[in-house]
Amino acid sequence: MQFVQAPLPIHDQEAFQSLKGLITSGLERSRVERFLKSLGHGVQIRDFEKVAAAGLLDQPGQQAKPLYDAMNVTDKAQIREIYLTVVEEIDPELRKKYRKLFRYS
Repeated sequence: MQFVQAPLPIHDQEAFQSLKGLITSGLERSRVERFLKSLGHGVQIRDFEKVAAAGLLDQPGQQAKPLYDAMNVTDKAQIREIYLTVVEEIDPELRKKYRKLFRYS
């Protein structure tokens, strides 16, 4: 039997989609290495709150932190899950190159 996550309703669809777009575009293949290089200084790759607060996913006219802060608890949980899923899909060669970022503390 395979695990299937129960669908949860999104309360703020616009903010959710905007933040999801920042995550996917910030970690797309052509930008991911720049993102990985920008990590450090106490920001763990799996800590979405710190990544958002540091502005590492921001784009002109869109900031991740205010979008995230305005969300309710269930929307935040789903965004963190999306972020972690995208992080785990980063190319294995880059994961190897930046292995310190991917290790569990």
